[in-house]
Parts: sequence; C-alpha cells; structure tokens
Amino acid sequence: MMLTSLLTQHKNAGYRFPLLIEGEENAVYPCLLSYLDTIKAGENQVLRVGNKINGINSTEYKHYLGHEFDVVIINGFDGFHVEAIAALSGTVVAGGLFILLMPALKPPQNWSAFLDPDFERFVQWGHDTKQITSYFLQRAETLMESSFYRCLGSDLTSTESTLIQQPISLANLDQRVATPFTLPTSLTLEQLKIKKDIISSVESRCCAASVITANRGRGKSALLGALAAELANLNKTVYVMAPRPDCIKQVQYWNNKLGGKLLEFIPVDQMNGEWHRTSILLIDEAAAIPISILTEATQHFKHVVYASTEHGYEGSGRGFTVRFLKWLEDNYSNKHYQLSAPIRWREGDPLEVAINKIMLLDAEPSIIQPEELHDWRLDDCECRWINSKELIESPALLQQVFGLLVQAHYRTTPADLRYMLDSPTFRVCILFSRKMPNIVQAVTLISIEGQLPTELSVDISRGLRRPKGHLIPQVIGAQMIIDEFASLQGWRVVRIATHSQLQGRGCGSQLLCHLYQCAEVQKLDYISTSFGMTIALLNFWQGNKYTLCRVGHKPDAATGEVSAVMLRALSKSACELLNEIAGLGQADFELQTGTHKNSKTVQMAKSLFLSGEFGLILPPDRVKKQLSAFAYYSANFSACRVALITYLSFLNEEEQDNKSVKLIKEALKPNIDTNALILLAKELKLGDITGKKQMTKLLREQVKSLLALDLIK
Repeated sequence: MMLTSLLTQHKNAGYRFPLLIEGEENAVYPCLLSYLDTIKAGENQVLRVGNKINGINSTEYKHYLGHEFDVVIINGFDGFHVEAIAALSGTVVAGGLFILLMPALKPPQNWSAFLDPDFERFVQWGHDTKQITSYFLQRAETLMESSFYRCLGSDLTSTESTLIQQPISLANLDQRVATPFTLPTSLTLEQLKIKKDIISSVESRCCAASVITANRGRGKSALLGALAAELANLNKTVYVMAPRPDCIKQVQYWNNKLGGKLLEFIPVDQMNGEWHRTSILLIDEAAAIPISILTEATQHFKHVVYASTEHGYEGSGRGFTVRFLKWLEDNYSNKHYQLSAPIRWREGDPLEVAINKIMLLDAEPSIIQPEELHDWRLDDCECRWINSKELIESPALLQQVFGLLVQAHYRTTPADLRYMLDSPTFRVCILFSRKMPNIVQAVTLISIEGQLPTELSVDISRGLRRPKGHLIPQVIGAQMIIDEFASLQGWRVVRIATHSQLQGRGCGSQLLCHLYQCAEVQKLDYISTSFGMTIALLNFWQGNKYTLCRVGHKPDAATGEVSAVMLRALSKSACELLNEIAGLGQADFELQTGTHKNSKTVQMAKSLFLSGEFGLILPPDRVKKQLSAFAYYSANFSACRVALITYLSFLNEEEQDNKSVKLIKEALKPNIDTNALILLAKELKLGDITGKKQMTKLLREQVKSLLALDLIK
C-alpha cells in the first residue's frame, strides 16, 4: 500500500504513525529528507535524534519531555537508545510520524548481528561487544514486524510509488475508524470531574495532597493548567514546579486559555518553606523530581497537586510510584486520581501499543487467585536459572519477570530490560511453586563481578581508572582504597523482588539461600549488594547473614536515601578482607557524624557496625598505601580520611602544630566548606587558593610532606 494514503488515514483517525525505514546508513537519511520535503512534513515541528543526522544526542532526551512534535526521527545507526525511544515516542502528536532508521539485514541475519553503538553501555569491562548476541534487538525486531510499518529507504522516491509493509493489526484502517479525530478544545468530562473534586478538597481542606497519574497523552498537564486558572479566580496563590521551566508549556497554555493569572515557576532547587504555607503548589512531571523535594513540598504548602506519567520511567524511574506514594499514604491525607482516556491521540494508537510492547512499559506480574494463595507453601517452591533466549521465547515469562522488577524497585527503566537480556554478566533466577508453575513468585537479577587484573585493581584504588561495571569492586577499591578485593570474584545482587501477594513469607530469603549454594559450588569468593538504605532492607540483608560494609556520604537524588554496601563472604580470602573492609566502613561512618540526619535508619546502621566488633586500627601498610594513593595519584580525599587520622595520631605535640596538619585537620571535619578551607590556607600562608581543584592539589602536597616524615614503620 502507498505510504501517503496511509499517512492521511492515520491523521484522520488521530493515530500516530510508527515507521521503520531500513537501508544503508549513508543513503537512508537523504532519501527520508527528500520524502519529508515532498509531503511537506519538514515544515512542521521535527525532532532529529542522532549526531550523524545533525540531531540532538540521544542522552539529551529528558530535555524534550513535555514538548510536542509532528515528526520524531531516531537514527538507530547512532545507537538503539531504549530510554530515548520510549520517552520521545510520547512527544509525537496525533497524525504525526515516529521514524526509526535501522540497517537492512539479509536473512538469516537479524538485528542481533547489528553492531549497535549503544550496546557498549550494557557490557562491563572485559567483554567484547562484537562477540555478544543482542537478544533485546532480536526481540525488538520481531515485535516491530507486527507493530511498525516498514519500508526500504530506497523506496522513498515519490509519494506515488512508495510501497510499504503494513502490520496485520492495522489492516483495513479506513473501515475501522468511523469519525475523523479532532483534538479537544476544552476539558473532557473525566478532566472536569477530577478538577471539581480537587477544587472541593482545597476549599474544604479535607486532604493535604492530590495525585494525578496517567499514561502519556491523557491530558494531565492541561488539567493542571485548568486547575491553576480556577484556583487563581478563587483568589488562591498558585505556584507551579517541574524539572525545568520548559516542561510547563502545556500547563501555561491551558492556564492562559482559561483566563488564569501568570503562573510563578519555582525551580526544584529553590524550595523555601517560609512563604508558601497558605499557597497551592502544582507539580508536573513529578517522577523526574527528587523524592526529598516532593516530601518537603507537602510539608510547606497548604495543598500540593502531584501529576506524573505512570509508565514513562522519567527521572527517578518508578520512585514516585513505588516509594513516594507509599510515603504520602502513610503520612498525609490524600486523594489519587487516574486519567485513563487518551486525548492527544485516539484510543488504540498504534505507536503507543508498539512502544509499550517493545519496552514492556506496562509489564505487570500475574495475579495469584485466593484459593492458590491459601494453599501456597514455601516448601513447594523451587528456584530456577533462566537465560535470555528462554526469556524472549516465552513472552509471558518475560512479562512477569520484568513486571515484578518494575513493581518492586523504584529505578527500573527500559534500559534494565536491555541489561537483563543483553549483558553477558547478568543472570536471572526465579522462584516458582510446583503447584503454580506458570506464576513467577520472586526473581533476582545478579551481576558477575571482580577477578580484575592486579594492575587495573591498583589503578582503580588510585583513582586513575573507572572501568565499566564491577560496581562493588570499584566502590571498595576507589572509595575505601582496598585494591585486593577487585581480584576476587563474586556476584552482586542487582535486584531482588517478591510478588506483592507473597511478601513476608520468605521468598526473597529462599532465593538468596539458593544463590549462596550455587556460589559455593562455583567456588566464588563473595556475594554482595548495594541499595538505598532503609530499616526494612537492612533487616532483610542482615537476616540473610550479610555484613554492612559501607554507608555512602551523600543521599540519592531520587529517594533521599544514602547507599549501603553489604557483603557475605564465602572464601577464606574474602573473610579476611571482610573484617578489614567492615572495620574501615565503621570508622568512616563514625566520621560522618553530623552529615546524615539522625534517623532510625542511621541509628540501625550504627548498631549493625557495632555488633560486628570490627577492629578500627588500620595496618601500617594499608595506611601508607591509602595516603600514597591520595598524595601521589588521584584518589579521593574522603577515601583516605581514616588513614589520615591514624597517621596524625603518631605526631608529637610540636608536629601537631604544623601548618599542614592544621589544614588537614580542618579538611577532615564533617561538612567542611571549601571556602572555609581556602580562607584558612590564606591565613596559614600556604598559597593563594581560588577553587576546589586547587585546594585538592594543595591537600595532596601537604599529605606528601607528612608521608616524608615516615612515622609508621
């Protein structure tokens, strides 16, 4: 069928047009530009993604959330960037074109043979991307055959002769759509009902917050704009917040259209509780704002309306859904609304259906029936390893596995789907019941890490190299300057998730027990994990015999939680190192007094450290190695604080009064401000320092002078 007539049909129907164009890299884009010019599409709003087509870099996709385009072109030759494809598909207007450029491969070859430039993101150090099969791309190509229109770039010669492969699901489109689609010029009944209820809540003060969630294109921004206009007409002071000012274009448009006052935008980093307490705050794209800011807003405003995309995976991923909404429910009265009907395109839009299917944006675990739940026993459960080939050949299994990960973890994105299917070091293990073999009850995703060469391990500890992957060896190497750990081999538990209907019944612990048994058989050195520290998670991992080894220094932007690293040693080498690592972690944690809020979680971390009875005295060789890594190389100052304190304790009274020592002692204080250090350096006449880099350089020089004293034998 001819492309031009199909485009007209889609525009009349209010459908967006998913188009896959295949061909030679140097030829396909010029052919497309010529065709777009012929059909006058180039006169409209066009977004190009890919450096080779003079477009934006795919990593910049977040800057375009909230915008609208008639045509979005993704150059797959620059990389099949899953997050950009998922997010930017939502910016295409009804009747618009979403175009993906990819190579044309002759059978039996498929996309799994395509050397995708973006593949390198998903492969950790030590593996060659050319030798790895991309099961994600193999699955994506298969799904696009049934959900995307496809043509060769060389066929884009004229509007009359272009032939195209049409998905079966969109056959006879002209007969299925009875009435032409038009964008609404006013709010829908669904929007009006929600607006009326929120206005009532604000007036009556029956709740402190309202939450609006929706898939893309459902009109949440328009609803916020209408709310702003009506609240202003009721003499309420209204502010609006979003990740960036350009994200509120639609809110401003509808506010102005309905006669609202000029909205004042509050930047995310400028929350000030003193002058908002009687005001209303509207937050758009809330999932892309740190949870710490969202919680603070609730405490400082009379009423807050949070609006967020449900399956968009923006910013902090699912943190808004998984963590923030639970916190809100536990602490404040609130009402939750959901916009279900699409407004910017017609229900059943082929692009939305295709992207959801390819990226598993709407993945959900299976529901366990009451009678099955009643008969469930942990003794009936078994663990099984599954590989990527099995997952793509069993769509229902993949849907369940990824659905569990999405529900349980705040930071699961489309990129995690590709990691799971493509990374050569990732493994998936599931828990299922013999009585319910078709329902995944728990899942864990692990990464094989470590066994790095000695030279690389040392370079990591000196801050000279940061290879891809190997998270725990790099944390312990770079942040604790213990390079030997990277030579050991272990597993990191990247994700672990239990079906919501089975939580608290031992499923997660059963999986971890199975991991331990398998690791013993494979003669691994350790199993590790890293997570945002909460009381529940600390209890869970401690209960499964994991030792707290390190607490991060700064809270996560998405959750406000600091990271924790926990280990379970298997080999003798790992056990010996674990005592030193945990002891160093405890000492470092105690140096952070005042940097963390004195929460119950922090108190529990402290008690876990103390219960381990780890020695706090570093061996002399370790002290020298850590100080040398900072003084002569590029290690972080924070990584050698414990070693510095140990070394300074050997100074006599006269040496303690040294200028270098005074500066170093000041730098060791928690939350020390760089400007304060700069002033002290000037007072001590140690140099005219103007910035952080120069201060670090000066500190390195002072530590060198201390090492020259050779205090530790």
